[in-house]
Amino acid sequence: MAPVIRLRGHLICQSAEEAAAVRWHLPQHIAASRNEPGCLSFDVTPTDDPLMFEVMETFRTRADFDAHQAGPGQVRGLMRRARSCGISASKSCVIDPLKARSLKNNFIFRHRDFGLYWSGMFFENLAVQIEAVTIGWQVYTISRL
Repeated sequence: MAPVIRLRGHLICQSAEEAAAVRWHLPQHIAASRNEPGCLSFDVTPTDDPLMFEVMETFRTRADFDAHQAGPGQVRGLMRRARSCGISASKSCVIDPLKARSLKNNFIFRHRDFGLYWSGMFFENLAVQIEAVTIGWQVYTISRL
């Protein structure tokens, strides 16, 4: 039996107008996708960010997933763009590697405060590791005397 195709990721809109268009067409897109042969589940839910939606899809086979991708739909173009920008696939998925997003376009680092927080935590962790090596080296040096 072929492995089930499971996708989980985010649809990130570039503007409020694009997000409004997605919200407008989403009910019809979800209903049409759920009625496709081979679709086991299809959910798109809004997140706390008004420009981002969480996407969770499960298809019976790769062929079913490919047919879903090739089908018509107003939101489908946005979904294809989201996948090409780095929607993640679960371990049970057999699917081509997805393009990684650059750090500049990464959704998380668009928020300056989070980028500063992440950078601060990284350098703090690096300092702790350097300190641990330094103390270990000092203890080693003293114990050799």
